[in-house]
Amino acid sequence: MIIGIDFGTTNCTLAYAKDKIEQFSIPQLISASETGLSLTLPSFIYFPLPEEKAANESFIGHYAKARGAEVPLRLISSAKSWLCHAGINRRESFLPLGEEEVKKSPVDACKDILLHLKNAWDEKETSFPFVDQQIFITVPASFDPSARQLILEAAELAGYPEVVLLEEPQAALYSWLHELGDEWRKHLSVGDQVLVVDIGGGTTDFSVVTVEDENGSMALQRVAVGNHLLLGGDNIDLALAYLVKEKLSEQGHEIDEWQLKAAAQSCRQAKEMFFGENPKKTQDIVIMGRGSRLIGKSLKVALDYEEVENLVVDGFFPMIGPDNQSKVENAMLSAN
Repeated sequence: MIIGIDFGTTNCTLAYAKDKIEQFSIPQLISASETGLSLTLPSFIYFPLPEEKAANESFIGHYAKARGAEVPLRLISSAKSWLCHAGINRRESFLPLGEEEVKKSPVDACKDILLHLKNAWDEKETSFPFVDQQIFITVPASFDPSARQLILEAAELAGYPEVVLLEEPQAALYSWLHELGDEWRKHLSVGDQVLVVDIGGGTTDFSVVTVEDENGSMALQRVAVGNHLLLGGDNIDLALAYLVKEKLSEQGHEIDEWQLKAAAQSCRQAKEMFFGENPKKTQDIVIMGRGSRLIGKSLKVALDYEEVENLVVDGFFPMIGPDNQSKVENAMLSAN
């Protein structure tokens, strides 16, 4: 079979194809006591507290994501984003950030997530061992060669066979072509250029694909990739967390770094609910208090749909003309 893994900063999915393309349901902890199946594996690793008496060294997936919002200093999120950070040793164990004693390197964290997917496949598809299939893993188009090599290293550490890396914008375009079938040729002509914008959890990718004539048939060729842009859903979550911090400050409450991290995880969940199916008009963000007691008094603030939409749309994707420069570009020009 062909197995395709969308290795995302926030979520992973796995699909496979033999006669047709099907999505794989991934087993994982849904709650502290319940194992279930989901089409997505949230890319979160949670290290249990000693008093939780966990049999596992760590948890990955939906429960890890939910529990990590309550204990953020024991949660690794967005591990893939660290792979393109050339200013650090990406094989050094420093995640999660903070003073907790449990640590993993970005490469090891990515390995653990990929291993979870491999083991899940092998437990279910016993007649088709994972190592005997053809494996594709998606990567941001703007990943540099060293970041791509680290993805391959993580896959090798997880016991993967030889892997083919597929750029995410190209995968998105292939999906569009597959959905349209032969009809795509009615939408595109030789000489056309297609701009693919892929907004992910940690990275936004821009790729330009041209339609070319290849021996009388139309062929697609990727000709340009935008610079690596570490801007995505993580930044939106953090911006919402600062909005929550500002609202709490107006109520007379100040929160620390631990609570800000917890707010960011809670805001991620609220954002997904706001922009999902049947969204509510308001969402409460609850942050555990800090104090001498095991659990301090909790703090609560409400976010409404309109203010979240305005922050996301106007704050991250404002309507500007093609000749307008961003404030950052203007500031850089002034500094020079």
